[in-house]
Amino acid sequence: MNITELRLLGFKSFVDPARAPIENGLTGVVGPNGCGKSNLLEAVRWVMGATSAKSMRASDMEDVIFAGSAGRPSREFAEVTVVLTQARGRAPAPFQNEDVLEVTRRIRRGLGSIYRINGKEMRAKDVQLLFADAATGANSPALVRQGQISELIAAKPQNRRRILEDAAGIAGLYARRHDADLKLKAAETNLTRLDEVLAEIEGQAASLKKQARQAERYRGLAQTLRETEALLLHRRWGEAREREAQAQGFLRDAERVAAQAAADASAAERAANEAREALGPLREEEMVAAAVLRRFEGVRVGLERDVAEADAVIARCDEDERRARDEAERLESLRADAQAALARLGEEAAELGSGDEAQAAAALKAAEAARDAAAAKRSDAEAKLERLASDVTARKARAQALSDAANTARSRLERLAERRRLLDAQVKALPAKDELDRRFSAAKANATKAAEDAAKHRMAVGEAEAALKHVEAAEEAAWAPYRAAETAFNALGAEMRGLEKLTPAEAGKFPPVLNAIEVEPGYERALAAALGEDIEASMSADAPLRWAGAEAPSSALPAGAAALATFVKAPEALAARLALIGVVDAKDGAKLSKKLAPGARLVSREGDLWRWDGFVRRADAPQPAAARLEHKNRLAAARAELKSAEAKLVAAKAAADKAQAERQSADAKLRALRGDAPKLAAVEAQALREAERIEAELARLSERRADLDTQAQTVSGEISEAEAAANVAVGAVSEAPAGGDDAALGAARGEV
Repeated sequence: MNITELRLLGFKSFVDPARAPIENGLTGVVGPNGCGKSNLLEAVRWVMGATSAKSMRASDMEDVIFAGSAGRPSREFAEVTVVLTQARGRAPAPFQNEDVLEVTRRIRRGLGSIYRINGKEMRAKDVQLLFADAATGANSPALVRQGQISELIAAKPQNRRRILEDAAGIAGLYARRHDADLKLKAAETNLTRLDEVLAEIEGQAASLKKQARQAERYRGLAQTLRETEALLLHRRWGEAREREAQAQGFLRDAERVAAQAAADASAAERAANEAREALGPLREEEMVAAAVLRRFEGVRVGLERDVAEADAVIARCDEDERRARDEAERLESLRADAQAALARLGEEAAELGSGDEAQAAAALKAAEAARDAAAAKRSDAEAKLERLASDVTARKARAQALSDAANTARSRLERLAERRRLLDAQVKALPAKDELDRRFSAAKANATKAAEDAAKHRMAVGEAEAALKHVEAAEEAAWAPYRAAETAFNALGAEMRGLEKLTPAEAGKFPPVLNAIEVEPGYERALAAALGEDIEASMSADAPLRWAGAEAPSSALPAGAAALATFVKAPEALAARLALIGVVDAKDGAKLSKKLAPGARLVSREGDLWRWDGFVRRADAPQPAAARLEHKNRLAAARAELKSAEAKLVAAKAAADKAQAERQSADAKLRALRGDAPKLAAVEAQALREAERIEAELARLSERRADLDTQAQTVSGEISEAEAAANVAVGAVSEAPAGGDDAALGAARGEV
């Protein structure tokens, strides 16, 4: 394999793309000290896979990246490509059929190195083996670095042997042998480990065989157990079916009982409703019956008093009867005395003799006549006496009875009057119904108002809950744009910071013209391809590389090519250059390039370049300026987008804060309403209890007043009856003769 070309970009002093062709024969590089001759050799060693920063005359591998200068900004990466020819059959797979190989090594700050072969990313070891098989490499003695000759003279035999082996082309074999030794040792280690694993596995196999036998036995036992369990489950299933049938029967019975109970409950409920409906009239009837009972109780008490008075009259009549019997006995004694006197008189008449017989007979007749007259008179007197005694007794008994009745009536009237006074006092002591009605109306109004307030409060709580849900949804909906705006703002900020790091600051003394150019998005690669490294030149008159400006020529572009100046805003010093650059489609560039006037060139938006002298550069060639232009345009766009995103973020934050404040206000309102709920419920319950208490008091008052009215009516009736009875008794007593009966009775007794 032969090295035919070396391309560098950003490697040490090669800040711009550089190409070093290596032709057949001897190729020399001549220049003063510090011009970069050693850097070319180090670039070859570096692309071949050098890993020692010291061999690159650096303290760190990233030091190979261009670090900047007074007039040039630093670079973020370095890239070296070496082109190898006659590689067919010598390259590793999958490049063994390729005649030309392009080996590229690229390093970026903080990310390390990347190797590519023909654009395909490969390992560093693959690249090192590729060059080692070709008897070269980063450490090959064929690449003589500074001080290596002195090292070779003072080298030990072992180091000289390495040089001879490299010269013999077997250095790659040593590397491969080293890899093979490592693989062989790894294989031996694996075999040893495999023996250990096999021994362990054999022990495990014996254990597994034992476990397999146990598992087989377990499988048999498990099968038997499953069959037994199946039989048991079938039996349980049959029993469960029987129990289910019984339970279904019980369920049907229970349902019938429940239906009957429900019917009974309905009937009981209807009966209860009917009983409640009939309870009012029954209560009224009960009150009437109670009043009648109380009236009958009064009548009973009066009758008991009348019976007692009648018993007293009977006792007095018995006493009068006893006196009358004594009087009759006395009269009988008097009659006996009269008969004895008559007998004595007869005896006296017999003793007088016959001389006086006529006189005696006349006297006897006169005596008998007197006796008969006396007897008749006595009989009349006795009859009159008996009649008078009977009348006197009856009149006295009636008078006594009337007197007693009058006294009883007066006593009853006094009691009834006292009872009436007590009833009137009780009626007066009752609370005023109007006051209770007023209090009941007020309590009922308070209860109604409390219920309405509670209902309004519950409605307000429901509305507050709905409002809270609404504002929560609104808050969530407001925070979503804020988060999106914040994400976009942060992403743009991060992108800007990254672009600002990638975009170098203006050089203090000689700023490049790039900083004064504005290009439309999409034309960055076209402008970079058109200007190339000239875009780094300054417009300062003292700059070593500068744009001095020239007269813009007339149009020298072929038909179908648009002037690049149309899409670029650049200083006047670049007008002549831009006038000679046209923009075409990539597919038309080769055809139109044949019509270019001297000094003109065509570019495509993709970065292709066709020059009037036949030079062509494809779009895939490195163009650092394109990246810088893209970064610059993107940075400007990002700044504008950042302002818009910041405005959106502020608006979204304000909307989110407003929604959050509304949510907090709704939440506080709901908490306040929920905190007032117990108070309103207590007020409502208290108002209902007060209204029920006053209503019950009114009912008790009405019942008590009706009871007292009934009692008063009963007492009034009894008073009327007692007054009538007393008036009758008093009138009868006043109409009876006072003392006449006793005088007549005395006269009748005298006659007897």
